[in-house]
Amino acid sequence: MEKIYKKLKPLKVSHLDGVTFEFKDYWFNLRPSNTEPLLRVNLEANDRKTMNKKKRELLKRIK
Repeated sequence: MEKIYKKLKPLKVSHLDGVTFEFKDYWFNLRPSNTEPLLRVNLEANDRKTMNKKKRELLKRIK
């Protein structure tokens, strides 16, 4: 998480229900699953193009 924070420099970070990183045109939340051994990722953006780009970038960082 610290690497993501330092590299992406979010406008706001919240630690409610995982960790949520907020930016000007998108946000994402990372949290461990309560029922499976995996990390859940939720991402929303102002438009589909930004969402797809940020999704690819984020998945590269957390794999």
